[in-house]
Amino acid sequence: MNEEAELVFVYGTLRVGASNHHRMKGAEWVGTGVVRGRLYQVSWYPGLVPEAGPRVVGDVYEVDADLLARLDEFEGIRPGTLEGTEYERRRIKVEQAGATEVWDCLHPPEVEAWAWVWRRSVEDLEEVVGGDWRDVERPRQPPFFTGVGCVGLLGIPPVTGLLATVLTGRTPDPWAALASALLVILAGSAAVVAGILAQRRREPGRAFQILLLAGAILVVFAGLMQLSGVF
Repeated sequence: MNEEAELVFVYGTLRVGASNHHRMKGAEWVGTGVVRGRLYQVSWYPGLVPEAGPRVVGDVYEVDADLLARLDEFEGIRPGTLEGTEYERRRIKVEQAGATEVWDCLHPPEVEAWAWVWRRSVEDLEEVVGGDWRDVERPRQPPFFTGVGCVGLLGIPPVTGLLATVLTGRTPDPWAALASALLVILAGSAAVVAGILAQRRREPGRAFQILLLAGAILVVFAGLMQLSGVF
């Protein structure tokens, strides 16, 4: 870790994939973390009340002094202070929630990081159950693309086998092999797209999505190898 860098914990619109994530440009993502506390929906943004509940999920970043100052301005913190109208910047303990190379190599499982915590009343605010702001801003979608991709991937071998059988009797073998290779590449590419869309939609079944992407990439590679054999 750079001696001049600071760790920050972001839990709302600054998170990966959230609406203001572009403001983290220049920061280095360390990993996903959790803090003890409760999350409340203020408006299009949330507020964290630490040490008052189960857990809140967020992202840990390394930022330099300039970016930290810009984030303070975004959160309404007055220059030269740690307090604003709605938030105050405070050091809190963050536990590692997902293993990453950066976190494992440079940081212990629990770190202290700056966080912009809510300092006003939460009496009229609705709690975000589960403590994950992305469930509000980007709700999880039904596993449509996950299912389509998996079914499509499993259907590639029998379909290409049937195609090869049909074409072999009607066209020269090289043309049948070419058609089969192109079908494999097209189907594998479609499965890759389905896996990516599933992750962007935050569909459940992340393990299946990872296997889907890995399998689809292997299928595309096999199709390319088959295509190179034709020529």
